[in-house]
Amino acid sequence: MGDSMSGAGIRHGDLLLVEKQDLWPRQGEIAVFQLGDTSVTVKRFYRKAQRIYLESDNPKYVPLIYSENSPDLRPIGVAVALLERED
Repeated sequence: MGDSMSGAGIRHGDLLLVEKQDLWPRQGEIAVFQLGDTSVTVKRFYRKAQRIYLESDNPKYVPLIYSENSPDLRPIGVAVALLERED
């Protein structure tokens, strides 16, 4: 849901094919993350100075920042394909 990844061409209603992995993605990869117990998000992954940055591809959103050992953040998988919704 939403428009946080619109700069990467991912729009509300599109289907994102995700390869499941519990390892951290590579720098700049688009991935899916579990936030806490109930939320899931799609963001670009960056690690800088012992912090994890989940960045949107839309400049109106600020990055989500976590410590490397945060129990509230878990990688689910990396994006491998996008099926765009037809209007």
